[in-house]
Amino acid sequence: SATVMVATDVAARGIHIDDVPLVVHYDLPEDVKDYIHRSGRTGRAGRDGEVVSLLDGSARKSTIRLLKGSDIEVTFKDFPFEDDESIADAIGAIGTVPTRSLVDQRQMS
Repeated sequence: SATVMVATDVAARGIHIDDVPLVVHYDLPEDVKDYIHRSGRTGRAGRDGEVVSLLDGSARKSTIRLLKGSDIEVTFKDFPFEDDESIADAIGAIGTVPTRSLVDQRQMS
């Protein structure tokens, strides 16, 4: 069982959720400060946390440039897929994940 929150960039700032063990970036920001801020949702208050960024092969150089000088340790792992069907099989193996809406209760002004 896992609790999953999916958020857009709108939710990247200003929300606080306890015990986030993993942040997965699907679309990397262009600014390293934004990357660090989004990644900072995990590993708070002395807890361990991990960040995974999903990239296609062409994004490796731009990711290295983005994180240069940030003291972030980067490890690239390749996951080759032979065709669209193998990608669909990998996604299908994950199954379905129950979701819960996170609604901002603050009043809009």
